[in-house]
Amino acid sequence: MRPPKGRTGARRGRTPVVTVSGRCSARVSLAGMVRVRPGRRPRLIYRLLVHRGCRGEQKGFVAADFIRLVTAAHHQLNGKIMVVWDNLPGHHAHTVRAFVHSHADWLCVYWLPRSATGV
Repeated sequence: MRPPKGRTGARRGRTPVVTVSGRCSARVSLAGMVRVRPGRRPRLIYRLLVHRGCRGEQKGFVAADFIRLVTAAHHQLNGKIMVVWDNLPGHHAHTVRAFVHSHADWLCVYWLPRSATGV
């Protein structure tokens, strides 16, 4: 995330100083799922979230975003889904747990133990 280098018109012997603020860089979050089936090409289903630093803008994924991702995957794949999740707080939210329990016919979720994620 370093600024690009370039030439300046400074006098010989004087080091030019170029000030660069980091406010223009965006924060990018990605959540995705991979579908793997023997004999078929793998598929990637993902959601991208860009935070540009504006007030009121969402900085990262929340429980509702994970629910929308799993629902979109179910609509695209039209079958049962097995998800392996780590201990991200959004994965353990009450709304996500209620969603998992209400859609147990096509959704199977495995949560990794704390020791597996380094928490």
